[in-house]
Amino acid sequence: MQRDVQEFMKRLKARRQRLTTQRKKIVDKIFSTHGHFSADDILHELRKDGYRASRATVYRTLALLTECNLLETIDIEKGYKLYEHVLGHRHHDHFICTKCGRIVEFSNDALEDLQNEISRRMDFRPISHSLKIYGVCSKCQQER
Repeated sequence: MQRDVQEFMKRLKARRQRLTTQRKKIVDKIFSTHGHFSADDILHELRKDGYRASRATVYRTLALLTECNLLETIDIEKGYKLYEHVLGHRHHDHFICTKCGRIVEFSNDALEDLQNEISRRMDFRPISHSLKIYGVCSKCQQER
């Protein structure tokens, strides 16, 4: 987790911003969370720990972490977004059920190789990418 905070501090410094006490507390909570989470999840966890953070500060910090490519945003099309931290984690993609919101992570080396090959052919240097496939999971398909 410390590496995540150090990377965030480095990126803040490059933007001429600083790591405030509030941001540090929020960042610590985010990087100690494993799996997908919402802004409200982080806010709830902070308050459960006795820390008062505003919803706006949480959202601004999430946006900043996303802009720094330390978080990935997952729009599950339910009126809010989920996040997951990506630094130090193997890249993966997502299947997202539009009925129940279930998220299934997957990795496919052949797909990654194809994206890299297309990038080379197009003389394009990717910085990051995200693949999200929306559909209906097998459980929801059986419910009629």
